Amino acid sequence: MHCRVCGTACQVSRGRIGPTGFAEAMLGAEQPHDRFVCPHADLPWHDEALALLREAEAEPDRMLRAFLDARRKQGVRQHLGGGRGM
Repeated sequence: MHCRVCGTACQVSRGRIGPTGFAEAMLGAEQPHDRFVCPHADLPWHDEALALLREAEAEPDRMLRAFLDARRKQGVRQHLGGGRGM
């Protein structure tokens, strides 16, 4: 699996036991699941790119969505030197 923010291959932990969402966490429910985490997830530039992605997904205007997506891709390229298929 690749990060939907920056396109980097995610690190995977298979067969983890725990909640898979908010409701399960509140109920104390646990189940086996796989966890995928981008190796850049804790970096400030990745947080900014994630915010741009979320803003673009919520934006109804097609041109503004395209601008936000282009800005996100530009930031990712700046930090990763090209990224992957973003």
